[in-house]
Amino acid sequence: MLFQNSIVLMDETFSTCPKLFDQVFTIHSIKYEQSFICGIELLPDRKKSTYRFVFEELKGLAVRMNLVFSPSTIITDFEPSLAEAIISEFPSSNHIGCYFHFTQAVYRQIQHLGLSIGYCSDESIRMTCRKRMALPLLPSSVVLKCFEDLYESVLLTSSSTLDSLKPLFEYYENYWVKTIGIKRWNVYGIRIKTNNNAEGFHNRLNLRVAKHHPNIWIFTRCIQGEEIRFNHVLIKMIGGLTCRTKTAATNAIQQRIDTLYLRYQIMILLLMTYYSDFLMSLQKIHRRKEKNN
Repeated sequence: MLFQNSIVLMDETFSTCPKLFDQVFTIHSIKYEQSFICGIELLPDRKKSTYRFVFEELKGLAVRMNLVFSPSTIITDFEPSLAEAIISEFPSSNHIGCYFHFTQAVYRQIQHLGLSIGYCSDESIRMTCRKRMALPLLPSSVVLKCFEDLYESVLLTSSSTLDSLKPLFEYYENYWVKTIGIKRWNVYGIRIKTNNNAEGFHNRLNLRVAKHHPNIWIFTRCIQGEEIRFNHVLIKMIGGLTCRTKTAATNAIQQRIDTLYLRYQIMILLLMTYYSDFLMSLQKIHRRKEKNN
């Protein structure tokens, strides 16, 4: 399955890793709109050479099966050594950073800069921060223009607001634009924007293991259970079972985002109008999540 599908998710978890190793590295494939765990590796470190070794082994396995391991899209977090290994081993793949990890990182920086109170109480600060989180949803060719327009709009606000937000703009430009690069975190037009399915697998694995850093025997039994579950779910999917139906509200929001993409492509919407409408859709998603929590 891993070698026959175009979208691959990769992620790491640490608390369930046996004591002899550093991390559990997992690789997932998307089939029938469902995420399937296809590879579980116990790795001794987080070095580029270690990740390359894993990928080379998988490529060799694919060759022995008369297949090729060359996914069109790979979704991961923003770990530098993993990114370097993917660039080396899969130069033709579109490597995307998880949008959820992106927004979490930006919000942690908001907290680090002491903007939490302003984010909750000041509408202008909150809207500016959220617009920054929405930048990955825009076409990569206009991201810098929107970033500059957003900064210019802040220059027109009060000096206290400018003083509060200026460090956040500097962080965004220095880290996300210059260090990581826009291409890595831009998810414009991409249906699967996160590796949350991989995160969900790790949460289930944590519950099954039920302890930090188990011994290798407990870990092995859990993995055997996951193999059984994999086969059961795959058989059901082949037999016609569909994945869990999305709610009407979720489908409506996605339809609105798709419409915005289409309208922008045919130049009906001006750039900043498109940007603002996108933000309104994202706010609805955030409110639904807060309500569910």
